[in-house]
Amino acid sequence: MCLSVFLFIIENMKWGIIDVGGGMRDIFGTGVLDACLEKQIQFDYAIGVSAGSANLASFLSCQKGRNKRFYTQYAKRKEYMSLSNWIHKKNYLDLDYIYGTLANSNGEDPMDYETFAKDPTEFEVVCTDASTGKPVYFSKEDMPLDQYDILKASSCMPIVSSHIRFMMPCTLMVECPIRYLLKEPYKKDAIKLL
Repeated sequence: MCLSVFLFIIENMKWGIIDVGGGMRDIFGTGVLDACLEKQIQFDYAIGVSAGSANLASFLSCQKGRNKRFYTQYAKRKEYMSLSNWIHKKNYLDLDYIYGTLANSNGEDPMDYETFAKDPTEFEVVCTDASTGKPVYFSKEDMPLDQYDILKASSCMPIVSSHIRFMMPCTLMVECPIRYLLKEPYKKDAIKLL
């Protein structure tokens, strides 16, 4: 089995976590993060790709079980993902439904944005710019209330997601977040994958 969540330590014993997503298989990452919430384990740094970025956003908003509902309940809905979406909207996954209708403050299963915004964890979301093929990194500040476009951008994929400029989540190149960390001088001194 391929793990989608990596824990690491950066200088001064700061704890970090990477969730590289992987679509529906990242329900395993959800389990890891829910267990961390249960045990009150916190991280100083979190970086997510694709489904992993959404998992980490819910983790930082302290919403245990929320992502599991997205994987096990909402994903069964035709509004979430379906051939009908592909035919009518040119998007197999309706990211506007997922990160809007369901996740917005007035949605069916809103993200606790206030808790998310107050969490001191440094949070980054990785996307790939479709025009350059290079990874682009966004921070928590790039994600205001009810505007979860960076989660949409990180979660979209070529062919099945047609309306977002940032495409190809870096899970196609899993090492992206790790390479990024190694380029950052203040983070590369003592990275240890657990």
